[in-house]
Amino acid sequence: MELAANNKKLRQQRDQLKQQCDELRDKADWLFTQLETSKAQNTELTAQVQNNQKIKNELKHKDDMIVMMRDEAERARNETRDYANSTSWKITAPLRKVIHTFRR
Repeated sequence: MELAANNKKLRQQRDQLKQQCDELRDKADWLFTQLETSKAQNTELTAQVQNNQKIKNELKHKDDMIVMMRDEAERARNETRDYANSTSWKITAPLRKVIHTFRR
């Protein structure tokens, strides 16, 4: 009788262990799925970070170009102002008017 009780107890323990193994296997499968999802998200985020850095670099280059163009425009305005304020430009103004009139 005692042997039968021990066998029954061992079968119950075996069944419990099988159930725990199945639960652990399910958890391991879920964790593996989560890991794969995380890897995919990490890859996507890495690509986005690289793209963002590329865009930042492009914006920096364009900002630099804007500054350079503004400086060049300022130099051109100053040069034009200097010509317009020069004595020779003022002296030759009547001559330019005459030439302009004949070209029409």
